[in-house]
Amino acid sequence: RQASEVSLARKILADREEEAAYRRAEQRWLWACVITALVLLAVAGYIYFLKEKHRKKALANATHWPELNKRMQALEDALNVLY
Repeated sequence: RQASEVSLARKILADREEEAAYRRAEQRWLWACVITALVLLAVAGYIYFLKEKHRKKALANATHWPELNKRMQALEDALNVLY
């Protein structure tokens, strides 16, 4: 009888350890998913930042060219007056 109680206690202990290991593995999987999601979110944010930076630079260049063209035209007109 005592041997069966010891055997039952060992089985219960093994079941609890197995359940704890399963919970730890489940928690590791959850943390891996959370970290992966955060990394992907950071990458998406960085790509958006680069896109906005490029868009602002393109907009600045687009508004800069007409002014540059006017200055070049004024320079050409001034040179034409000299000749």
